Amino acid sequence: MTQENQTHTIEVNYDLPLEDALKAGGYDWANDNLTSEHFPPTRSGIESVEVHLVHPGRGMNTDEPLKEIDKLGLSPGTIEVSLAFGANLDTRDLQREFPIIALGSVWTHPDRGPYVPVLWGHNRKKRDADLWQLEGWLSNYRFLAVMNWEKIGDYLNLRSRKVPDRNVPGTSEYHV
Repeated sequence: MTQENQTHTIEVNYDLPLEDALKAGGYDWANDNLTSEHFPPTRSGIESVEVHLVHPGRGMNTDEPLKEIDKLGLSPGTIEVSLAFGANLDTRDLQREFPIIALGSVWTHPDRGPYVPVLWGHNRKKRDADLWQLEGWLSNYRFLAVMNWEKIGDYLNLRSRKVPDRNVPGTSEYHV
């Protein structure tokens, strides 16, 4: 069961090169593998994004956070959302309290396997942008999630589709 979820609205500039997004975040340290080459853009434009910090409240294996996010009708946050979250003055210090993981962007190291972006802090003082291997997750971790646009599209398609009306005898279809 998911507990203590937080929601924040931030602006995400998908056109900002990753290297510039890292600079905008003012991190004390950034992993050298956080590059545009390893994480090409997923979208374009500038959007206001509602970001959810999903906190399952227990240790989990790799797939469980994705299932929790999906149950909420959300999608895992990407590196662009993560770095915008870390640069936002209202949300940037949250990473000092707990690691914030973006499961929506994965880079596979040629020798060591898959890694995901993580915002975190050392002893509540520093702010780092890092990559962590897809392994297990501790109970204090938070997972970035955003509105699932595919599910919204499914909902809008359903709203315009003709389906049987069970309440009106003799009718075979109506608009939901």
